[in-house]
Amino acid sequence: MSSVVRVKIDPATIDDTSVGVCHPPSPLYLSRAAALSAGILDHVPIHTINRLCSSGLVAIRSIAQLIKAGDATLGLALGVESMSLNPRPSPEHRPSVEEIQKHMNVFSPWAEPLKWSPKPTTSKQDSYALFSHTPAAHALQSGIFADEIIAVEIAGQIHDIDDPIRLGTTKEGLEKLKPVFPQWGTASTTAGNTSGVGDGAAIAVITTRERAEREGWEVQARWAGCAVVGVGHCYMGISPIVAIPKILEKLGLTKEDIDLWEINEAFASQFAYCVETLDVPMDKSTRMAAQSLLRTP
Repeated sequence: MSSVVRVKIDPATIDDTSVGVCHPPSPLYLSRAAALSAGILDHVPIHTINRLCSSGLVAIRSIAQLIKAGDATLGLALGVESMSLNPRPSPEHRPSVEEIQKHMNVFSPWAEPLKWSPKPTTSKQDSYALFSHTPAAHALQSGIFADEIIAVEIAGQIHDIDDPIRLGTTKEGLEKLKPVFPQWGTASTTAGNTSGVGDGAAIAVITTRERAEREGWEVQARWAGCAVVGVGHCYMGISPIVAIPKILEKLGLTKEDIDLWEINEAFASQFAYCVETLDVPMDKSTRMAAQSLLRTP
């Protein structure tokens, strides 16, 4: 509701709301309950999208396409996760759960067994992780994120920063962290070069330029287009190397036309592989911390 108030939106004029959520913490339709609690009126529809780590981006695409089709002029796009409340079956209570998970979770343990060639070394992953930590710390200390963050009070404590950010992080400190999945002989994923468990939400207000100008709203970005591409599960997390060329071709652009790149992946290994394969200049890439630091999904 804070964003609606900040932008001075009349809740009655919202045409639709799209919520991207990867791990819903309950079978109940929490998106609808949250919208009503925030003051969104009963007649405003809402839908929830799950496309794993890209759920929030797909929510933006959903509202943008409604507007392009003429079915809406104003919508809210959100990304929401509460991973601490994500229900998980426990092998401690039923040992068969662990056996089932071995066969169901084709991604586990995520970045370790993937068939990339060549796979980034641990040292390289830590270097890219530091590339994420350093600007994030600067952004935190200089207040760059202050206007984007809504403080939340829980049990009398104010939460107004992303707590995975560690001030004073160094390459030497990252290299001392132990692998999370030591059972893999080439394990390289650590707490320092991967994302943390995330509880939070982000929202974007999407409308037509005509309406934004009429309402006196500041336009911060323009929706140009989107491309979604799947890859084999053994190559999880590297779809940007396929999706980015597709959207550039679709829009008639080249890499040289892009001034700022943001490749949000949960692991530094994914980010390293993507930017090196695409040959993205690092001085144009993710200047205020990658998703590998600011939580996932």
